[in-house]
Order: sequence, then structure tokens, then C-alpha cells
Amino acid sequence: MLTIGELASYAGVTVRAVRHYHAKGLLPEPERDHSGYRRYDAAAVIELIRIRTLAQAGVPLAQVRELLHADEEEFAAAVAAIDRRLRAEIRQREHHREQIARLAAGDHLTLPPEVVEYLDRLRALGIDERIVQVERDGWIPLAALSPDRVAEWMGRKREQIADPRLIDFYRTLSQALARPADDPQLDELADDLAAYLTRMADERGEDYVDDTDIEPPLARLMDALAFDTVPPARRLIELLEQRGWTGWTKLERTPPSSPHVSDMHGIMRHSGRRRGCGDMTETRYFEKSDKGAVRHWEITLDGIRCHMGWGVAGGAMRGSSMTLDDEAHALRHFTKKINEKKRDGYVEVAPKETNAQPEADVRLLDLVGNGGEYEPVAGHTGVVVRFHDFEAGPGPFYEYYIIGEDESRGLTLVVKKPGHNEAMLSAFLDFVQPHLGLAFEGRSHHKVPLPAPIGPFDHVLFCGPSLTSANYDGRLGRVFPIRDCEIGDQDTETYVEARIRGRNAMPSTTWDREPFPVIDLRFDLRRADGFEELRGRTSVREKKFKVYPRTMVERGLRLIAEADPGGFLEIRNYRHEILKATPEQPRTLDEADRFLLGPAMTAS
Repeated sequence: MLTIGELASYAGVTVRAVRHYHAKGLLPEPERDHSGYRRYDAAAVIELIRIRTLAQAGVPLAQVRELLHADEEEFAAAVAAIDRRLRAEIRQREHHREQIARLAAGDHLTLPPEVVEYLDRLRALGIDERIVQVERDGWIPLAALSPDRVAEWMGRKREQIADPRLIDFYRTLSQALARPADDPQLDELADDLAAYLTRMADERGEDYVDDTDIEPPLARLMDALAFDTVPPARRLIELLEQRGWTGWTKLERTPPSSPHVSDMHGIMRHSGRRRGCGDMTETRYFEKSDKGAVRHWEITLDGIRCHMGWGVAGGAMRGSSMTLDDEAHALRHFTKKINEKKRDGYVEVAPKETNAQPEADVRLLDLVGNGGEYEPVAGHTGVVVRFHDFEAGPGPFYEYYIIGEDESRGLTLVVKKPGHNEAMLSAFLDFVQPHLGLAFEGRSHHKVPLPAPIGPFDHVLFCGPSLTSANYDGRLGRVFPIRDCEIGDQDTETYVEARIRGRNAMPSTTWDREPFPVIDLRFDLRRADGFEELRGRTSVREKKFKVYPRTMVERGLRLIAEADPGGFLEIRNYRHEILKATPEQPRTLDEADRFLLGPAMTAS
């Protein structure tokens, strides 16, 4: 009789493997001797060798039991099936090897050969590498989503680049993208680009200019890729819109827009990207029959947000919203949710009939309701206020509306009674009223420095409709004073929303608040024997910078002092500067506070 170790040695496996085969029911467990040890006979050695041989041949363990007891014909059929599966796996691995071998070839990995050839042709013609990169990044999603149309599109592109005027267009575009946003020559270059587009559209039709007829969501994704690669393109697009052309990926003719008459370029510190202004939304509707009931589900893509609603026919609808990192992320989430519903049996249906949009000449206060309950603010034409005397909940507060000249749009401002100061408010309104239009320029937000501090505040945050909860079809924005350190100079809309509307958000309605600085954290902290403060948890990690409250800075600084070597805590402030703490170089809370508040606050 053999021990388990001897059995494993004779069969050429480990003791652990023997126990595993016992657990899977492949090898029967023998009876134990009077000492409690397993004892195996010679038949167990033969059976174990057969199991090992089948497993090493690639037979899944789930099939091993069947083959051990199969007759000759069944065994042959099963082996043939396994052989086919292995051959398929070999072919797949060979394909993977080919892809890996092509990694060094750059563009060839993600693009069809004809697109790579087109990009190489642009380089040979001397086209700026930034433009070639934008073209490449745009073709990657196009080729992935519509591979059967690549040949058609490439035929048009080859025809176009044979035209010397297009090459001149690309060269002019290169010059424009190399200019700073305030360079006066940028206007002249925009004139040249717009003139070329208009001439081509007039001569060959607008399809020649916009020749890919792609869907708007994909166009927005490709625009986001282009602007990330070549940020100056944003200013160029603004100038082209003033000259009758809009879009980057999907060029379209529009009535020329007027340039912004207020010279804000000198005072603007940051402008968010265009989001959620009504013309960048898409809604899809779905239904499913379920046990005699009809279930509705809908989803709206609105810039960087996805809004979902669901319910049963005849009942109330429920909903939820999610803000994503950027437009590309939002589009992926939008597509993912739709595919999930389709797999769950939902079928897309025609859009619902909706009530007509409010007329353009309807007064904003008529849409808000209770307009008669608002009183005019002395000394500020177009500003009204209503006092809400709540003793519970949010407490008493003043609700202001700052109305534009045409009375169709405006800004909301809420100030809690503690801290409400009429002199400060009047000075604040003096600055805000002339600049009300900033909230409706199509950007999510503007952080604007005040010419002189108002109380503790030195900046104003203008929020567009996309950052305003009830925006009445894009007619209402939001405004409030801030300290410089409270909103990041380079914040995207996602970060601003997290700072003013998320959990632990800035108390923007409280004018006597303590400073509420930007706190973005990224960290990777590990301790082999566990952090006592985290009840034995051995690691905490945040891969990307996210908005956190000050209590997390305090905790992070405590944990970094206990963490194993190699860990880090990175603190990012409103200027996107980073203070790094490590086990080897810990930081104090006082250091972190001075860093977050900035020199102006700490000096005072």
C-alpha cells in the first residue's frame, strides 16, 4: 500500500494535484488506515496516470471523468473534438502573434492598410504631424465602427489630396494651430480657411466638405480626440463659427455668428469645454413586454452626462443620472447601457411625442413660476429677489434671479441669511450683470477674477445651464463668488460639478464660509500587516485624481507614515501643482493646508 506522497511520485504529479483530483471527484478517495492516513493500491497509480495524461493533453477536467469511462468509439469522438478545439486555439494564438509582431509598426495595428497609406501620403506632402495625428485618431473609431465603408471614404480622400488647394488648406491650418489664441494673425488665417471651405462647397457641393456622413455622437467623440491632441483647435473653431462654418470632424454651414463684444480674454482664467447646451443631446427609447406589462426605458446622452428613465406603462417614471469623465467616456457608457438593454430583450421604439419647446420670447420668470412673488432689487434693474423663511432644512435664504436684457434667460444666485450682506451683494451684482452672457457661450463654466475683492472673495464662477439643476431648456445659469483656491484653473466640467454639487460640495450659498480649497487626491498605500486605522486592510489605492474632503488628507497623511516603502500620496491644488508625500518623505497637515490655500491666502 502507498502513501499519498508515494502515489504522487509514481504518477509524476504533486500531492496538491492528487488532493485536487479528489476534490473534483476524478480520483476516488481510499479508506484510511488505523492511523488516519490514506493508503493507495497499484490501481490508483494507473488511474492517476490516466488522469494526468488527459489533463496534460489539454482535456478540460470537466471532460476527464467522461473519458475515463468512455468506450473506444466515444473516446475517439471526444479526442477528435478536443483536437479541433486545440487547433482553433493554435490559430487564434498565431493571430495574436501576428498582432504583437505588428505593434512596432505603429499605425498598422489599429488601421487598415489603405488608411495607413493615406496618412503616409499626407506626411510625404509635408503636412504638419499634428494634423496627421488628428487624422489618425479620427480614423481609428471610424474604421472600427464602419470597416465596410473605409474603401469608399478612402477613394474620396485620395481624390481630395490630389487637389493642390487642399494641401494649401492643410498648410494654412498648420499655421493657424501654431498661433496663440490671442494672435491677431489667427483671424486672417481663419478668413483663409473659411474662404476655402465656402469655395469648395459652392463648386462641388457641401457633401465634398463633409464627406463622411457620420452620426453626431461619433463626431463629438472624434472632436474630443482632436481637441485633446491639438488644444488650439478650439479657438480656431470659434473663429470659423463667426465665419459661417461649425464643427471639426463634421463640418457644416451655419449663419455667421457675431464675435463676443466684451473683451474678456484678459480677465478669464479658465473656460470649460462646451457641454450640455441642448444641441449636443441624443435620446433613445426602448420597450419590453414583461408578464402582460409594457416596460419603458430611455437614455439621453447630454455632453458628459447620461440620464436614464424607466417605468411601466401607466405608472410613474423613475430616473437617474451619471456624470462621466469626458464626452468619449459618456459615449461609451451610453452605448454600453443601450447594448445591455437590447440583450435584456428591450426593443428600440420611435421617440415619444413631446410638448413644444417654450417660445423664444417667453419671459424666464414666467417659466420659473411665482414670478409675482419676487421683488426688484434697488439699484439693479433686471434683478429680483425672494426671501424664503425656512427655519428647518436649509434654513432661511435669499433667492435672486439676474435677468438678461431680453428677459428670456438669466442667472440664479442663492445666499443664506447668515452671511448675507447687502453692500457685498450690490458690488457683486455690479460685476455680474455686464458679464451675464458668459454663462451662455456654450462652455460649462468661467472662473473670472474680480477687479477688487468682495469680502473674502476674489473670483466669480459663472456656470452654464449644464451645471444648473433646473435650467429651463438652457435658459438659466448659475453664479456665485469664490476664492481663487476653491475652483481649479484647469478644471473640466466633471471636476467643477463634483466641487459644487457632489458629496462634500463647496457650500457656495454661504458667504461667511471658511475657505473650501480644491483637494484632489491620488494614492497607493500598502502595509503588509495591515493598517490598524483601516481595520487590518492591507492596501488603499486611487489610480486617478479625484475630489476628496479635507478629512481624507488628514487620514492619508497618517497612513503614509505607516505605509511600506514605495507607497505615495499625491495632493493636487487649484493650480494643478502636486505635493507628494511618501513613507520616506512624509508631510505635515500644516504643509498640506498652506499648499492647498495658495500663497495669497497663507500670506493673509
